[in-house]
Amino acid sequence: MVAAGEGKDEQLLEHVVWSNGPETREATEGNKQCPGKDMVVAVGRLMVAELFRRYDTFTAIVQEMPVEPVVTLTSLTRAAASHGSAKSSSP
Repeated sequence: MVAAGEGKDEQLLEHVVWSNGPETREATEGNKQCPGKDMVVAVGRLMVAELFRRYDTFTAIVQEMPVEPVVTLTSLTRAAASHGSAKSSSP
């Protein structure tokens, strides 16, 4: 992972926009932002952390689509420390 400079992450969050407003605004009844947006971010972070915890290497294909990119994992190599020996698998 590449770590941005201190404070840079917070600046980048200004550019993340949900359907009813920016990421940095709190969800209120008036702005109609989903109160679950923080949960979505937390679950996404947990999924990425678990991916890096379980697998030493992975490869993926990223396809640019009109609405959003599509990421397909094509191979995974289990982490040797957590499973005894490295095994490669395809999803």
